[in-house]
Amino acid sequence: MKKTLALCFALISTISLSGCLCLFHKPKPPNGHSIFIDTVRNKTQQFGLEDALQTAMQNQLLDEGYKIGTRSQSQGILTITLETYLLIPTQTGANLVPTAYQLTITAHAVLKDPKTGKVLWSNNNLQGIEPYAAFNMPGGMTEQQAQGVIWDMMTRFIVAGLDGYFMPAKKKTANAASPAAK
Repeated sequence: MKKTLALCFALISTISLSGCLCLFHKPKPPNGHSIFIDTVRNKTQQFGLEDALQTAMQNQLLDEGYKIGTRSQSQGILTITLETYLLIPTQTGANLVPTAYQLTITAHAVLKDPKTGKVLWSNNNLQGIEPYAAFNMPGGMTEQQAQGVIWDMMTRFIVAGLDGYFMPAKKKTANAASPAAK
């Protein structure tokens, strides 16, 4: 009897705690706006960056409650252009082999109205900087892993900009706070 009672108590505690955990999740956009992601443009000398960023952007939008739509059926067309890619060794070992790097990637993003082509939102100064230890060092990572950290930063920033455009409550609050809006 005591084992059954203890098992029931543990089960009820688990269920009630798991319900509380949902309070810590970021709320999703209520009406799931549809975005078309145009092919990422790559003006850097690094081949293949555009595919990784495109996938990261799609995943981030879906995670935040947006829908990936077609060009004609979406509420906005998102275009991202990679401008610079700079990988600099910042430390070397005894044999002058790099042991730490700093990766800097810059880009710009533009959201346009699919019907009129009017710019709805843009950011021309997206910059991701990731200092990291070489993969063979303790706690190190590869260049592709460092790129992944930067894609995560950039896509979150882009989604925050889209949220600011698509979420009227946030938009009104931001406009009311700016001196130019008065």
